[in-house]
Amino acid sequence: MEFIEGFAWPVPRALAGAVSACRFEQGDLLYSRPEAYGSWPAGREGLEYAIQVLDPPKSARALAPGAEGNRFEANWNSSLEFELTDFAAASSERRTTTQGRLFCCLWRGDIAQLDASAEPPEPPASQRDLHRRLDETRPAFEALFGQVAGGGASGDFCLYLAAVDDANEAARSKAKAVQAVLEAQFEVGEYEIVILSASDSTGLDTWLREHDYRIPEGAEEVLRPYVAAGMKFFVARVNIERVTFENGQAMLSPLRFHYDSEQFSLPI
Repeated sequence: MEFIEGFAWPVPRALAGAVSACRFEQGDLLYSRPEAYGSWPAGREGLEYAIQVLDPPKSARALAPGAEGNRFEANWNSSLEFELTDFAAASSERRTTTQGRLFCCLWRGDIAQLDASAEPPEPPASQRDLHRRLDETRPAFEALFGQVAGGGASGDFCLYLAAVDDANEAARSKAKAVQAVLEAQFEVGEYEIVILSASDSTGLDTWLREHDYRIPEGAEEVLRPYVAAGMKFFVARVNIERVTFENGQAMLSPLRFHYDSEQFSLPI
């Protein structure tokens, strides 16, 4: 069984919709150990807790009644009834809490998070907010890792930072597409250079569009034979802040590069 990354409790990927919307529903069953999702009685060994959600009833993981806006934030403080089984104490009790408290319990691995009388927890930052924070810290990361790598084109690695919602299948697919194509990244003069490879043309097409390169519709089909041939892709973007202007005209430096190949061909 596959579990969502980042949680102290093993949360099955089948509950990705509940995590993404912060809405656990009647019938959702969660264990504090991954072995408990297997066959019993072996799965029972060492198990501390089990949580069985009793209310709200099954739905389309929609907003809580009367709520508006972002599903996750709107559901965060909505009520939830559950049964908590403490296997060490051989006890079971029905309790009421909030969706956000249950989320924090699973996230941090702390049963005390379920206490409805405790200070309400703050929801985690959204993927969009994390992306914004990464953009703000980008100069610091570039300076730090540029020093580690030796700076500029002499570095032999590239750094890619992204916030990924592991409970969101679309976000995970995009992240995998980016990871599959990015091979190297550096700056030369006024150019930002990226070397790409790909195992399928869809991943390459996705990366280019995600990074605001203007490619025509249907480009994925055109790229397919080059990807199938195992070719790499040299992508250069002009950093306008580094461009030299003479008499009002941009003076771009010529780009020269070389590569090894068993076949003599002109790269285009």
